[in-house]
Amino acid sequence: MFSSFSLNAQSFIAPVIPESILPTAADVAMQSKIYNTSSYSYEDVNFNIGTDDGGDFYAAQDLYVYAWSSDNADGMTGNGITFRRKDPFTGITTDEGFIQVPRNKKYLEVGLLQADDNKVYVIMLWNGIKNITFQKGTFYDLFEWNASGLTPTADSNIAINSYFFSAANVSVGYRVSMDCRNLKEAVFCWEEKWKSATNPGGIFLKTLKVSGPPPFLTAKNIKISGVTDEYHYPDVAYAMNDSLVRVAFKKVNADPSIATIMVVNTPYNTLTSLPYTPTPDVISPPIPVAFLTDFVGVDYVHYDIYAYSPDQISLDALEGFPEIDLWSVVYKADEANIKSITKGTDGLIHEKTLSYALEELNNNNPVVAYQTLATGGIKSIAFVWYCAGMKKYVSTQLDLDGSAFISPTVPGTYFFVNQGIFALPNYDMAIPTMSRNHLIRRGILTAYPISTGVGVPFDMRAKLVPNAPILSFKANGNLPFQEQQISLYPNPCTEFIQLEISNYNNNKISIKVTDLQGKTLLNLENQTLANVNSKLNQLLSKLQTGLYNLAIISDDQLKILKFTKL
Repeated sequence: MFSSFSLNAQSFIAPVIPESILPTAADVAMQSKIYNTSSYSYEDVNFNIGTDDGGDFYAAQDLYVYAWSSDNADGMTGNGITFRRKDPFTGITTDEGFIQVPRNKKYLEVGLLQADDNKVYVIMLWNGIKNITFQKGTFYDLFEWNASGLTPTADSNIAINSYFFSAANVSVGYRVSMDCRNLKEAVFCWEEKWKSATNPGGIFLKTLKVSGPPPFLTAKNIKISGVTDEYHYPDVAYAMNDSLVRVAFKKVNADPSIATIMVVNTPYNTLTSLPYTPTPDVISPPIPVAFLTDFVGVDYVHYDIYAYSPDQISLDALEGFPEIDLWSVVYKADEANIKSITKGTDGLIHEKTLSYALEELNNNNPVVAYQTLATGGIKSIAFVWYCAGMKKYVSTQLDLDGSAFISPTVPGTYFFVNQGIFALPNYDMAIPTMSRNHLIRRGILTAYPISTGVGVPFDMRAKLVPNAPILSFKANGNLPFQEQQISLYPNPCTEFIQLEISNYNNNKISIKVTDLQGKTLLNLENQTLANVNSKLNQLLSKLQTGLYNLAIISDDQLKILKFTKL
């Protein structure tokens, strides 16, 4: 198949950012169909790294968590969570590990929360069977993340919506989806299959907020009005500075080979205005509400080959910009083509075929993420999917309207994500995930399974693709910080300090000063160097003796400096 492929003016750029091998247990192998992968990260989290004598000591840490679930039809235990913690100032991994997840838990989605006492938790949303009580439905688990690693808590198998099943009624939905907000809130979305004439299934939402000790508080369920079990595979995202919650899903029509992509939204305060209670392990009755429809359309050919794959639709919506309402959906349109639907800056809906001359190569499992800058700007929309014909993960990007490729080659520039060519017996085992880093937005996090040889076992790989002038999943050879010398002088200091940048070209810079506990002491955005030094010295006069960190961002590049106040 590949021999018949014509490059046809496309650029294919090899990756040079090395893959990161995620830690896995030696006796765990992913095998058979991989249902899904998930990743989430948050930077500069105030984290208790502890002391040698067992005391508390808080410092800024970058946290990354990944999950995957597989069919395990052969009895092997392939579900798991990998966690990685890094020092944001050195980039050195300070802790990492793997925990196994029971086979009855499917479609894992992970996120991060921080309790009022500053304890950090990984939250895992899942769909499956709670074996002890024979409940089936959607649940979540919490894992405490401390200096010793990730530890399951007693707050597991917390029911989002569940029911006791019988031999005649054992069917639940497939996909679950989750988005987290500022370590303090989460929104869940899931589908349910038909149960009875009075409970015909559909797509549901529920919000969680951190309040008090785990398992925290959740609101009542909301069902998207008019949606039954003909609607599948929802994906959820916060939008418009978290004032909206948006959901994308598909509806199978009377002709089962035809489906319709739908995108809907509801104000976030509609969800959060419902009663919050400590989450009981009981059924929570759904409360119907009217949802606003953003977009209905895009009938596409729906082959049985992916009729039951939950990861052929991906949604992202722009966060942090309350005046702008942008979203993008990417989906597998037919046997070959990956397409996107985007609400652009002009307020119009733009459709785009992303695969073009890759159409003969069987493209699958697309994901989407907006690329925003550490300086606060918006750059592009990034897409990644698996091209079975080339046995590669492929990336490309569109402008914010979703109407033009970047770079503006015809029909586009493609970037290989994984390092080598690998054999997979079936594309369902090649589901990637992609998410944007939170807080200071150092880049886009992507993770994906690869085979370690022909067949099984499979391992997970990850990359943090840094923000660059063009997102390319490759390093940019002309980074400003590679050409400029940046330093703080004098260091140590007493009453005066100066940030010095060689060959300074009057570009705007942003800085953040933090103490060793991760507390932000100064945060300046888009300032001249003179203004930064003026504000820095004003801060210096108020600082106690000690060691401090200064993060500087210029031309979308990040560098961390340390200084000592005597």
